[in-house]
Amino acid sequence: TATGAFDNPFTVTESPIFVGRKDVCVIGFVVGYYSGTTHTSFVNNATNVSSASNIALAASPTETDSKKTMPVQLPAGAIRDIVNLQQNPQNLGKQIMLRGDINSYFGLIGLRNTKGAFIDGVEYPQ
Repeated sequence: TATGAFDNPFTVTESPIFVGRKDVCVIGFVVGYYSGTTHTSFVNNATNVSSASNIALAASPTETDSKKTMPVQLPAGAIRDIVNLQQNPQNLGKQIMLRGDINSYFGLIGLRNTKGAFIDGVEYPQ
């Protein structure tokens, strides 16, 4: 069973049972972002991205159903700069791991207060 630790992260699929857990790692694929304030504003591409403040994770890199996504808050700073699709469209489809708090976000179970990322074999912030 996953523990949410760096070496044993929660998956997008199992994260809902861990609502309220803080400072845990979640792994998934970047499948898009949300252009509005609810999961129904999910956009599953990286063309003309209108927001750098969030991304959508999913269990599959080809997920298109907004209800099967996990919104991730990207606070201003290093993590947003490295992860967001507005500046980094090449992140679409990549498997990444993020560290933060599992809580409600965009009307779904999401990751808030994101403070760490592991992408392309590099951990941020270093």
